[in-house]
Amino acid sequence: MILRKCIVPHAFSWHTRKNDRLPGTTKKDVEIGLVEEISLSRDLTRVIVKAQLVRELQSLTAELHTRTTPEVTATLQQAQRSLAAAESSLAADSSQQYRVKAALDDISGAARALRVLSEFLETHPESLLGGKGSEK
Repeated sequence: MILRKCIVPHAFSWHTRKNDRLPGTTKKDVEIGLVEEISLSRDLTRVIVKAQLVRELQSLTAELHTRTTPEVTATLQQAQRSLAAAESSLAADSSQQYRVKAALDDISGAARALRVLSEFLETHPESLLGGKGSEK
């Protein structure tokens, strides 16, 4: 189908500008031309919107390559260094491991002493007021 864009400069041209029409065109030809023009206008709008989206995607991709990728790379490198430090700290023969074990042993001893104290106080509640008493 051939688009007759020159037939209808605007929607009211059938009544106002009959001399602008091509010879031999009817009112129906003008209406078909309007429909075709509107359809092409919508298609053109879609193409323009898609082109704008492509430009935005290109911009985001460029930003990703120039800014985001180096930041992510730096973050991953820092995470690798942190994990390596944690691994060396938690190794079986590390001084940190020895200190953690010693602290846990101390906590276990304190818990044992509290357990003994609570058992003693259950059997001798008066010792809270008078103390342990004198040993004979």
